[in-house]
Amino acid sequence: MTTSLTDQLYVGFFSSDCACQTEETELFELKSTTNLLQNLYDAVETLRLSYRSQLHDFISQAKNIINSDKPISVTKVEKQNPESNEKLSFFHQALLRGYETEIANLKKEIERVQDSTKFEIELATAFVTEEKDRLTREVTSLNKSAAQFEDQMMKKDEQMKELRKELSNLNDRLREKTQQAKKVTPVEPIIRSVSTRSITIQTDNLSPTIEQKPTSNMSEAVMQEKLDALETRYKTFMEQKNNQIQQLNNDYEVQQKTYRQKMEKYVTIEERLQSDAKSHGLFIVGVTYSVTVAHQLKINLEPPIETKRDRTLWIGGMFPQAGEWAGGEACFPAALKALNEVNRRIDVLPGYYLNLSAYDTRCSPGLGTTILYELLYNKTFGTNNSILMLLGPACSPVSTAVGEAAKMWNLIVLSYGSSSPALSNRVRFATFFRTHPPATLHNPTRIKFFQLFNWKRIAILIQTEEVWQSTAEHLEQLARENNIHVAVRQLFDNDPSHAISNLKKDDIRIIVGLFYEEKARKVFCKAYQQNYFGEGYVWWTIGWYADNWFLKVNDIDCTEEEMAKAVEGHFTTEIQMLTDSTQETISDITPQLFIADLNSTLRELFPYKPVESVGGYVEAPLAYDATWALALALNRSLTRTDLEKWSYDNLQMKNIMMEDMENTQFFGVSGFVKFDKQGNRMSKIVVEQLRNGVYHRIARFDAQT
Repeated sequence: MTTSLTDQLYVGFFSSDCACQTEETELFELKSTTNLLQNLYDAVETLRLSYRSQLHDFISQAKNIINSDKPISVTKVEKQNPESNEKLSFFHQALLRGYETEIANLKKEIERVQDSTKFEIELATAFVTEEKDRLTREVTSLNKSAAQFEDQMMKKDEQMKELRKELSNLNDRLREKTQQAKKVTPVEPIIRSVSTRSITIQTDNLSPTIEQKPTSNMSEAVMQEKLDALETRYKTFMEQKNNQIQQLNNDYEVQQKTYRQKMEKYVTIEERLQSDAKSHGLFIVGVTYSVTVAHQLKINLEPPIETKRDRTLWIGGMFPQAGEWAGGEACFPAALKALNEVNRRIDVLPGYYLNLSAYDTRCSPGLGTTILYELLYNKTFGTNNSILMLLGPACSPVSTAVGEAAKMWNLIVLSYGSSSPALSNRVRFATFFRTHPPATLHNPTRIKFFQLFNWKRIAILIQTEEVWQSTAEHLEQLARENNIHVAVRQLFDNDPSHAISNLKKDDIRIIVGLFYEEKARKVFCKAYQQNYFGEGYVWWTIGWYADNWFLKVNDIDCTEEEMAKAVEGHFTTEIQMLTDSTQETISDITPQLFIADLNSTLRELFPYKPVESVGGYVEAPLAYDATWALALALNRSLTRTDLEKWSYDNLQMKNIMMEDMENTQFFGVSGFVKFDKQGNRMSKIVVEQLRNGVYHRIARFDAQT
């Protein structure tokens, strides 16, 4: 059986007679660690090549679709279940738009990877070299310590030999003196005769004692005394030496433990990659990705407690595990938690088991459209082969493509993470709902702050995405209505350097940034490099980034210290994702218990990083409440229609479910949930400021007042 590197680190470390093995073991560990780092270095190149392969795949798919009258998969379905030409034409166009967007995104990503590959290779090479040098120094130090320890042990052995020799000599002398004492002749008693009255008296016992020769007894006592003293000295000496040896062993053990910990820190890189592969299995380097295959996520639904739930209702799910925003990492477990709770409630969908077919969209419009088609025509959803509703998507670009196509099949879509203002258009997105309010909800709060501090001249820095451009247009309109001048409206695609230069040239001091987290790091890195930060500048960004978003410096050329300086003092606005209330929610748990349970789950799924850094952690309450909203709406519809008779062309049932969704309201972990006529959920806005690397809440606004 092959042992792991971690197991091998423990072999032979604590044997007092195997110090000679230390160097060989340490060199083996150094070689293993170097190989691991080299594998990570190779993964960077593999990732770059995979992007190029994906681009060719997408271009090939797009050409096939463009050169044919209909997509191949659509033609097959038409032969089996003919649909109206209007639906097929609309889906064809939606699919093409999704592929075009995906191709453009991949081209941008390849450009980004090409720009950063050289830097990453240099960084990886320097890292490997530095680690080799450092580990070599540590091995040398450990070998030196082992040599010193061996010298001390040799000295101790010599001292013990001398003590044993001295003790042996003393024992020999003691035996010699004892034998001499036994050979001494006993002294005869002296007899005195007293001639008195002719009486002779023998006085043996009364005669004055002549000291018998004391040589034997006295020498033996003295020798015994010296021997006892010598033994005491020997014990004391041995105790001192044993203490010294124990201390050396302890020091050596501490050094070995420290070395193992440092080595294990690099060994766990491989374990982390394996953990990622288990959690995300679809998109780790080396895994094939194709737009023609919809990737289904594994779900972990608990069996229903109620035995009478013998019928199943299906819903679809879209949870991004990678791409622009990996929000599905935390939102998927939150949705599963809600679904399990729904299936345990006897008063929600009695007799039915609500099941979920979930997929990873990677925040890709093209893949999202493909997954929608897979869900619409999958033949495993019971007898009617139809999903009742769709939970998701999470990313606005995917929601735009999926939401516009879903209305053609009368399919209700309930998103938990899309904030694009365009999704409020009931003509384009007739069946779209969301628990995440539109991004324009932040703008009135920003205007109130500008008025509070009398800021009359601002700039808007915008990433070229539809969600941010429409939000900027709404902000500019509100600014004009409130006599605030938008001096510069600067857009950027991938590199914000030129945009930052223009803002600095125009001496703009109040900047509203509308961009995703990845671009936010690039923006503030360039702002630092151009000295466009700090005292005298006020930055406003999006509040749903991870708390430590600015410390992820692997994709920029700034250090953590530089980024911390650049972002210090900036403001954020965000909807209140988790309510402060302590009252029980629709699921009979408090928001505090929900977040505690979610944290426990995420620690098991992502043990190598803080739960706050898991993708979608902030939005997880919205996914949880969205699942409950969907279940409650279906529960209302169950009293008015037979859900098992649902089909995509049943307009009457679609109208019933739309009405029930609009009338659904409850208190959830994110607060009070209710939808307006545009399918939007209203919420409170929270304003925070970053101080000394920590976000502090400074205000809260009610968007409805």
